[in-house]
Formats: sequence, C-alpha cells, structure tokens
Amino acid sequence: MEFPNAPNDILEALREERTQKECPKCPHWSKPSDKYFEAMLERLGHAAKGERNIVLNQVAWGIGTWVDGAELDEELYRLKLLQAATTNGLIDDPDDGAETVARTIESGWNAGRKNPHTVQPPTISRSGAAPSSTGEIRTGDDPPISVTWAEKITAKPIQWMWKGRIARGKLTLIGGDPGLGKGLLGIDTAMRVSTGTAWPDGEPCPGGRVLLLTGEDDPEDTVKPRLEAAGADVSRVGLVGIMLDGKRVNLVDHAQLLVQTAVQVGASVLVIDPLSSYLGAGSGKINAWRAQDIRAVLDPLVESLRGTQLALIVVVHLNKTEGQQAMYRLSDSIAILAAARIGFLVAPHPDDPDVRVLAALKSNISKKPISLSFEIEEVFVASVNDSIGRVHWLHEVEITADDLVGVKKQESPRATVRAQEFLSDLLADGGVASTEVEAKAKTQGIGRGSLWEAKKQMNVVARKVAHDGWVWELPIRITLKKPDQVEA
Repeated sequence: MEFPNAPNDILEALREERTQKECPKCPHWSKPSDKYFEAMLERLGHAAKGERNIVLNQVAWGIGTWVDGAELDEELYRLKLLQAATTNGLIDDPDDGAETVARTIESGWNAGRKNPHTVQPPTISRSGAAPSSTGEIRTGDDPPISVTWAEKITAKPIQWMWKGRIARGKLTLIGGDPGLGKGLLGIDTAMRVSTGTAWPDGEPCPGGRVLLLTGEDDPEDTVKPRLEAAGADVSRVGLVGIMLDGKRVNLVDHAQLLVQTAVQVGASVLVIDPLSSYLGAGSGKINAWRAQDIRAVLDPLVESLRGTQLALIVVVHLNKTEGQQAMYRLSDSIAILAAARIGFLVAPHPDDPDVRVLAALKSNISKKPISLSFEIEEVFVASVNDSIGRVHWLHEVEITADDLVGVKKQESPRATVRAQEFLSDLLADGGVASTEVEAKAKTQGIGRGSLWEAKKQMNVVARKVAHDGWVWELPIRITLKKPDQVEA
C-alpha cells in the first residue's frame, strides 16, 4: 500500500509489521497482526468516488471494534484513516472536505467501539493436537478455524424486547397473505417501542428507537399517517433511505452495513417489510426458491446481529401451495424460517374473517407463545384528513398456525362423538364463551381437533359479542311433539 503524500513517520507506521500479541482480556486467543488493519486501510485508499464515504465509515467502524481488545494505538489509527482519506481524494473534494471526513470517522469509530472484538480466532491443528493449558490449539501454518472450549464461555440469558416473541440480537419472522395487517403489526411495534407502551399481553416494553424499511408503502401518504394513527413517537422512528451513492438498499450487498447503521443510530428494533423487496430483485444474484441463495443473504444478516441489542423483524408473504403445514407456507424457501429464531403466521380467524390471529410457527429459544387475536380499526388522522387503519388487540385464542391454514390432525370417530356429547351437555342451557368451552374441554381430555370437528358436524354457531370474544351456541332446534301431546 502506498500513500505518496504521507509524512515519513506515517509511512513508517503503515509499513510496520508487528508480531501477534495476546489479548489480556482473552489470553487464549491473540489479536490480528497489523497486516489485517493495513488491508482495511488499503481498501479505503483505493475507494472510488461515490463510494469513499461509505467505505470510510465501514473501515472506521471495523477498526473501532478492535481498539480495546487488540490494544490498538487509537491516535495512530485515526491518523491512518485521515491519510487514507487524503490519498483517495476525499478530504480535497469540495463536496466533502476535512470536516465531513472527521465526522464520518468519528461516527463509524464510535459505533465500532460499542461492538468491540476482544479476540482473533486461533490456528487449529489439522493433526488434532491437544489444547494448551489456556485452551488454545496451534500448529504450523494451518488455516485458522475458531474453537472455543465451553468452559471459557459465559452463559447469559436471552434479552427480550417482547418476552417469548421478539428477542434482541435475533431474527423474528412474520408471514401472511397481503392485506391482513402484517405491515400494521410493524407499525404497532414501532408505536410501542418508541413510546414505551406495554405489549398487548401486558409485558413491559423497553423504549427505544425503531428503523423501518417499507419497500411497498410510501413514507408520506402511508407510513407517516399510520404511525400517527397508532400514536407512535415519530421523533424516534426512522425510515431507511437510499445509500450515500444513490443506490437502493438491498440485503445482497448491504446486510451488514444495514445492521451497522441501525446500531450506530441507537435503534432497538429494525423492521424489514417485506423481505422480497430487498433481495436485489432482477439483479440475477439470487434465486428466492434456492435455500442456499437465501441463506447466503440471511446468514450474514443474522451473524451481524450477534452481540448487539438490535431486534430484527422481517415480514414475508405466503406461497401459493395449499394443504401443507403452516411452516411450509412462508415465502418460497423454508430456509427463510430456518434462519429465524422465532416465526409467526398472520391469518383470518376461522370463525370471523374480519378478525386476524397472530400464531407462533416456531420458537428455537423459548416455549411457543399463545396466539393473539386482533382487528384493524380506523381512526381519523388530521394531517391527512382521512381515516387510517391501526391494530386493535383483542385477546388470547387457542388457535394454532396449522389451524389457520386448514391443516387438521386426523381425529378418531370415537373422540369426535365424545366431543359432540360434551358440547351437547355444555351448550344445552345457552351460549358459552369459546374460551370457556375450550378450557373445559381440555380438563376433560378432549383435544382441540376433536372439539372443532364436533362443532362443525353439529353446526354449532359462533357468535361475536362486541370486543369480549366469541360465544358458542347450539343451532335452533324444532321439537316435533307426539300426537298425544298436541292440544285438541
């Protein structure tokens, strides 16, 4: 790497190759040599116009992550960053200049230091050599592959934004057909996080900032009015725009930079709605049907979340395949759900198409949460002089994701008959709340599948009672009297 305008002391520092030194915080692993950082600076020195600011911020962020753990000379590397910005012409550019460069460095540097590295992967022996007393394995010039002995790992609990549903540093997926309110769920999340309003089940919501990528909705006539209708603090909700070079954000090229940006601005939640809008459609880079293509996009995104306090929510559409389990209905590839730690399905309530149900598809990090129902209500928004939809949460419901897509377990005829007898006795004196019906059925060992099959065969009526839920009633019966019971 050459910097023709650099002072001699800077050139000497840039060319210096130091030996690896063990990190005092993690003595079983060692820090990168200076060649690692010089490669980052060389990338900046050769950055083309239109990309220089982005690369400067990335490199400042990257070096900043190592300042503490690798014991870097902070002032020296700040000088190196400035010198590289001089070499590529950024400082002398009339549209940028020294002040802009200094701000960009400071911004990336500070964001990097908030996500520090403390170690570099060790070199692993191909021969299977035993570890040293520090837990490190080294031999020859073999390629480095990271190994950490479990005793060196500090266990920690999951950090939740919404207990059981949205976790920090993890990907949460929400899938459903168009027009069912998936986007409004993202807006409702933005409202709760931006204002610190409790979640629908009463769990406390830690306040914070929210970033939205809304590929299908206009910020001015759709997103902002929806935020106002929901009651969000719009000063704490940001809409991700285009790149500094004028290009549209896409996850194929900008996944890690997107997470870096969210962390840098202090966001607690990042919502991508929908995923398909940010896969670089038409670029020919990926095929949404191919699992390996999807994982090539999502794995770096998920990896970037680790160690951060950022919760990522991604919205996807359903595919057209019917009759399958709910988890196979999300988008075009099962790899999308596999990458998420928690996944949800949004679909109409089986008894009322105007009511939606948010049902868990999977959870790798907690027990599956109970399903929640909601409806879309309209409120008047003065700024647009119009009524705008928002989420109104109702109550918990005993409905699974498979129930919502019409997949039912095969129930025995005997179990169904028993459920019919149960319903006949329970509903004989009048309507009973559906939640009570299901709770009592459960205490008697009657499965939900048998209960609903019996309901269907008996033509049991489900009637909605305002916002209080549903009541099950037997259908109207006509009693035929015997001849000797008929009055003359």
